Amino acid sequence: MKGGSSHIKELLNNEWANQLYNEVNEEYFFHGTKTDRVGQVYAQGLDPRLAANGTQGPAVYMAESSTKADQYTGTY
Repeated sequence: MKGGSSHIKELLNNEWANQLYNEVNEEYFFHGTKTDRVGQVYAQGLDPRLAANGTQGPAVYMAESSTKADQYTGTY
């Protein structure tokens, strides 16, 4: 992130914002995945070893914008 902090924190209610560990720079981000993979992500978490080997390589990609994450869901 260029600015050093996500703007998502500004949008959170106090209950969610207070769950973040500021001392380790914890933030909330969005991740988009195809519907048929949701169960696997839920059961195993986000694991770069399980990611598709796309043009950017296997990794867990997160977005600050929900609309950007939505682009990777495959539903339009």
